[in-house]
Amino acid sequence: MSKRPPLKSSVLLGVAKVLPRCRWCYCSPAKFSNGFISLVLNGSKGSFTLVSQQNWPQVHGVPAIQGQLKSVDEDFFVDEIAAEKPSGEGKFLWLQVEKKSTNTDWMIREIAKTIEAKPEQIGYAGLKDRHAVTRQWISLPGFFERKLEQQDHVAGFKILQRERSKQPLKPGMLKGNRFEIRIRQLSAAEGQPELTQNEIEQQLNQKLQKIAAEGFANYFTEQRFGYENIAVAKDFLEKDKPVAQSKQGFYFSVARSLIFNDYLAQRIQRQNWNQCIEADLLLEHETGKQKFAPEIARFAATVAKGKLSPSGPMYGKGEPRAGGQAYSLEKQVISLHSDLAVGLISYGLKMKRRSLRIFAQALSWRFEENDLLLQFELPAGCYATALIRELVDYRSASQQPNDRLASN
Repeated sequence: MSKRPPLKSSVLLGVAKVLPRCRWCYCSPAKFSNGFISLVLNGSKGSFTLVSQQNWPQVHGVPAIQGQLKSVDEDFFVDEIAAEKPSGEGKFLWLQVEKKSTNTDWMIREIAKTIEAKPEQIGYAGLKDRHAVTRQWISLPGFFERKLEQQDHVAGFKILQRERSKQPLKPGMLKGNRFEIRIRQLSAAEGQPELTQNEIEQQLNQKLQKIAAEGFANYFTEQRFGYENIAVAKDFLEKDKPVAQSKQGFYFSVARSLIFNDYLAQRIQRQNWNQCIEADLLLEHETGKQKFAPEIARFAATVAKGKLSPSGPMYGKGEPRAGGQAYSLEKQVISLHSDLAVGLISYGLKMKRRSLRIFAQALSWRFEENDLLLQFELPAGCYATALIRELVDYRSASQQPNDRLASN
């Protein structure tokens, strides 16, 4: 375990540049009601409400339909889209594996145990959910191949392909994921009027058409936050409570994801999550390139077409590069997480950007009796459940407290 590095004066100065002082934000004390935080900033900047995690707003309206997600693992199928294919030769062995009812971390430990390797010798591009059927590539040094010759199936997963490559897999070497999802037991949501099957299908068809055309909010969802991940991240970064070094990166991500989601929620409340505002920092969907937008008129049409989208902070050291109205809102959100922000900077995390809006590729759907079947692709780091929460108020039959490392 490693403790937080001591803060240097230059780091503290960097925080001061981003975090507004109380006299800047005119903040009044936080008010707590029914477990939801409502912090209002008064003054010339206007009112500002921090939305709770349980109530981050949808962009296509609150769902009037509910459904069951992951009744069985086969209801949630994920096929990893690798950023590159194995070269066919080299000193590393790539394996395409299919797993069920296990997360990537557990699978890697089991493979390491089977071939007498260290878990850190096994590479992967992305983590996959436990409660699903998933396919992904992993890599290991080629000299372990002989030990794997008789191992096509180990409890919880099986090996589908074996290929040689010149380099190992590393986190981030991932283009995206392909999803096939079944949502069962569709009905009117609690408190909503009863709906016939035809009415349910009509409402979902309309929403799916809007999602296909306009995209949806690029939230981090429960796979990132779990039951207690936010609390652990706050204890780690705000109170310096020890966390195993192997888990620190995950809790950095939890903290940054919380700040990002709160910023996205503010943009949705202002109805400009998919529009260019003054001095926005935009991201190009195809390339990921950043574009500063000092003039709204210059970029408004390109944003409306979905080629560019506004971005939000994945907080860390460095200037946000957004300005004007966009930067002002970022500072307000970050100020509400000032202890987390200081912790992230003290560990040397660098500022990154994430698109507020995402589009599902190859989106298709059909109905089977009382179920909705979805097929679509998302870029790496985007969550299928962020799309699903726009459609239905869902309950996951398999959500467990120990799923903290799961990611779709």
